[in-house]
Amino acid sequence: IAKSAKVHRVRKDLNDDKMKVEEQVEIGRLNIVDSGDVNIELQTPTKSYKVSMKTIDDKKDFLGALNILAEEKNRRKVFGVPIIDTVIREERKNGVPYIVEKIIEYLRSRPNDLLQSGIFRVAGKKTEIDELKDIFDKGGEDALNLDLSKYSTFSICDTLKLYFRMLPEPVLGLTLYNPFVELMRDENLDESVQVERARNLIISWTPPFALKVLRYLLKFLQLVASMSHENMMTTSNLSIVFGPTLLWSEVN
Repeated sequence: IAKSAKVHRVRKDLNDDKMKVEEQVEIGRLNIVDSGDVNIELQTPTKSYKVSMKTIDDKKDFLGALNILAEEKNRRKVFGVPIIDTVIREERKNGVPYIVEKIIEYLRSRPNDLLQSGIFRVAGKKTEIDELKDIFDKGGEDALNLDLSKYSTFSICDTLKLYFRMLPEPVLGLTLYNPFVELMRDENLDESVQVERARNLIISWTPPFALKVLRYLLKFLQLVASMSHENMMTTSNLSIVFGPTLLWSEVN
């Protein structure tokens, strides 16, 4: 078992009676089936291998080692992980997850990219989005040295949206959904009053760590909206895109 959180599938070489690595499989893509007694089955996306241990204790040790690797890998993940967990683990001074700052600061440094029509609305390439997701989830040097210029701007933007969309709980929390809906449905209120009440709701109900991330994101989106004469992404269009990723119902 390698330190890189990969499981080496091995087989007996019948010619020279030596063990050798046949291929490497990400721990997160390995399915383990307990076949009973000393037998287990290792299933990958392409193949299935049956393995027999010498003793029950050997099997327990092997499965225990795999669990440790899986837990270690999950600790480095950012997608699908609560913001507070990522903030605590990364210990960043500004309280903003690395993935959010990495993408936003890159886009800030390329104003011409922000002028592209439909930014944050036009879909990126799935292969690029999946690759970026894997890199950020693995963390380490690959994530720190990631060169985003190799990827489409739309793919980078989709990766940022995917991060927020995959959070177990939205940035604004689950308790704000109903109060927000009721506030927006009140046609008797002036827009300025609605905005002020919405601001008060956010400040009152959103945890401080989430507010830091929200302010950081909104400040950037304000920059994007300032270029709407070129990119067509007005505050209204941006709210349509980001609204469902920042606030959703607990029931839905």
